[in-house]
Amino acid sequence: MALSAATFMFWNLFGARIIPASIYQGSAVSLALQLSCSVLVVACPCALGLATPTAMLVGTSLGATRGLLLRGGNILEKFSMVNVIIFDKTGTLTIGRPVVTKVVTPSRMDHSDSRQHFDGSWSEDDVLKLAAAVESNTIHPVGKAIVEAAQAVKSPNIKVVDGTFVEEPGSGAVAVIDDKTVSVGTLEWVQRHGVGDSLLLETDEELRNKSVVYVGVNNKLAGLIYFEDQIREDARHVVDSLHRQGISVYMLSGDKRSTAEYVASIVGIPKDK
Repeated sequence: MALSAATFMFWNLFGARIIPASIYQGSAVSLALQLSCSVLVVACPCALGLATPTAMLVGTSLGATRGLLLRGGNILEKFSMVNVIIFDKTGTLTIGRPVVTKVVTPSRMDHSDSRQHFDGSWSEDDVLKLAAAVESNTIHPVGKAIVEAAQAVKSPNIKVVDGTFVEEPGSGAVAVIDDKTVSVGTLEWVQRHGVGDSLLLETDEELRNKSVVYVGVNNKLAGLIYFEDQIREDARHVVDSLHRQGISVYMLSGDKRSTAEYVASIVGIPKDK
């Protein structure tokens, strides 16, 4: 320790006079600190062996208290080289607890050219009941929200046919209920399961920025379920802080484009990212 301290004092006081500044990077204090640490490690390797795990433990613990999971010291070390960060939308930029705000069926549509793509035999309760039956087999936040909404209105529980449930992360789920194939998910997902290719018009302006799940029964759209997921209060602050550090921020989402762009605009992420 004494030798390391003496090394620091010498290079801090006289190092800049002995070695030209063009040879080393940083200040004389930085050079003195590097050399004194080198002497300490060579003279007493156990110091580094004890200090490194302690620093890693403190760093990972502080990250955990802030909701950041670090899987080891090598990940912590690489953080200094990060120049791009990609956030998931649901559960990261938002709180991850979506709630159902509205169910739309043919009787709620204003335009005949949109209604023609619907199966008009299903009520709002029917759409919610069928969707909840399919989503009761998934752990996705949107699926849980549908199930909770159905329970809130005391919809009767129905079960899917065993072995028919199929789920694709980011797209949706499908299952057979009685003799009906019920698909719940994105528009592209229900179209892949037989629903017509015509794009459904979202006529209500206030719903354009909300997340939506399409519910298809056989080859017809039975209805739409709209959601709202609250944006985290500190999301904007985090994104702004990263931008100030020169880090590019992107957002990933399986949601519809208008909803994703709305969330991005609130938290300060450009639309092209």
